[in-house]
Amino acid sequence: MGKTACIILNYNDADTAAGLAAELRESTEIDEILLADNCSSDDSWEKLTVFVSLAGGKILGEDSGSCAAAAGSAGREEKPGSRAAAAGPAGRGEKPESRMAAAGPAGREERPESRAAAAGPAGLGENPGSRPGITLLRTKKNGGYGYGNQAGINEAVRLWDPEYVIIANPDIHVTDRCIRKVKNALEETENGAAASAMVVSPGGERLFSYWDLLPFWRDLLDCGPICRRIFKPWLITPADRLPRGGTAGSRMAGAVPGSFFVLKMSAFPGIYRREIFDRKVFLYCEEKILAQKLKKRGLGVVLVTDAEYVHAHSASIDKSVAGLAAKQKILHRSRLYYYRRYLGAGPLRMLAARLFLAAVYAEVRLFETAVKFTDRTGRKQ
Repeated sequence: MGKTACIILNYNDADTAAGLAAELRESTEIDEILLADNCSSDDSWEKLTVFVSLAGGKILGEDSGSCAAAAGSAGREEKPGSRAAAAGPAGRGEKPESRMAAAGPAGREERPESRAAAAGPAGLGENPGSRPGITLLRTKKNGGYGYGNQAGINEAVRLWDPEYVIIANPDIHVTDRCIRKVKNALEETENGAAASAMVVSPGGERLFSYWDLLPFWRDLLDCGPICRRIFKPWLITPADRLPRGGTAGSRMAGAVPGSFFVLKMSAFPGIYRREIFDRKVFLYCEEKILAQKLKKRGLGVVLVTDAEYVHAHSASIDKSVAGLAAKQKILHRSRLYYYRRYLGAGPLRMLAARLFLAAVYAEVRLFETAVKFTDRTGRKQ
């Protein structure tokens, strides 16, 4: 297999991003790591500059000056740069206080004992020459998840022309075993262009790992917390009933979460590799948009069911967007764009979507208010 580059997108979460980079410097499946700072508003750039300098890496954009805080069309109020894989309202996962360096049962034998601190200065270990290279990039503006990752991909292609590109949230842990199985499934699956593995929590609990690409009305039902539970049998195909991929443990899914996945760059020739992400979407729905683009070209998404990675669900985005309702608002903007642009929804369907999503938003606001009230009452007592 050819060269593999890993993109780690950071926004106001330098410690977590640097920790993952240090962890992945132990990898034998990755050749280059690119830390992309998505125009952070805190001191992330300075922290990452020190980290990469100590690692002997390359720093790009040192003289780029201050960043522009430009949000995309799907989220003008909040400006997160990296994201959690939203499995429901704004990512309904666990929010652990600390991370773990295991990828679960599929790869415990390969996990590092700890993150950056255990590997010495900048996570270099004893033999830095044999480890993946590391490069730091700063984007010109905070354009959201798709914008930042696309900037990272463009730079990785310019510098290294990799055969595989890994997109990784800072708040994941993944082993070489998992990466190897995902790349192998991509290689062996005809028309496979993107692939991922099953998702587990830091405690080992299986999390949401894939979507079906649903038609408009069924996708709309999947937006509501209550509807999703009632109509679940019609909204998601069990993993063992998905079409088989090119390896024994792989299946063909509709879309996979954006927290970790691998792109086979030969599936993106010419202009396609500069338009992998739709940069008009600031946050959420990028996975389905990518899957729809691939489907249109006769390509598919592979899910490796016998490997897994750890995702500390929403750990990064929670530092950028406060509150469930605020995240829900961004999610709904992205959904409406997805329905109009990629599912071809006309005026009547768009009206129905707006009304339905307004009801869902009201439900979320009510729930959030009830939780805050309960917390305040409990503290007074």
